[in-house]
Amino acid sequence: MLVKSGRSWEIAEASATPESVVRDRRRFLAGAGGATIAMALPGLLSACTDETVAEAESLLIRVMQGGKRLLESEPLADIQQRFLREFAQLPESYKDLKGNPSYPVTITSRLQTLQDQVSKEIRQKEMGAK
Repeated sequence: MLVKSGRSWEIAEASATPESVVRDRRRFLAGAGGATIAMALPGLLSACTDETVAEAESLLIRVMQGGKRLLESEPLADIQQRFLREFAQLPESYKDLKGNPSYPVTITSRLQTLQDQVSKEIRQKEMGAK
């Protein structure tokens, strides 16, 4: 028989977030906010796919459209070889699972502008403004 005992610092999930907040969040996501995000996402992705940044590689690639895969599944051997090739290019500090490396990630001004625009639209929908 498995007996699960909680740690002294753990609290019940129900105690972590007040029920009213959870209900409001669910209502918001199910309503206008979710619709705004769903409508904005394709525009965000398409607006950022042609953006280039020096010394960076784009990670966005369209793999689904209209519920259909656009690309064939890769053989596992090809995926493993790509991993080994790309992992070899990483600096050693990023390969150490025990260390605490800092990953230099930044948001381009174009992406920041799009994020601000979507956030503004969501706030307007939350407040009932048009």
